[in-house]
Amino acid sequence: MVHGPLLVLTMLDLVRRNASDRRVQSVSYRLRRPAFARERLLASGMPVDNKAMLRVGTHREQRHATAEVIFA
Repeated sequence: MVHGPLLVLTMLDLVRRNASDRRVQSVSYRLRRPAFARERLLASGMPVDNKAMLRVGTHREQRHATAEVIFA
């Protein structure tokens, strides 16, 4: 089983790689379904105004975890 906070770090890494010039002010997240070792995870997101809406999914579940990042 993949520990929930690791899913959050995966989503934050997406922000780091795609919006490295922006400072994160806050992160709120929700763990929805467990993910298991050896499953391929896909982190995706979309910027919306001064924030980003993120999620981590696999082939069997679109949203194992979701997060909202607010930029400073």
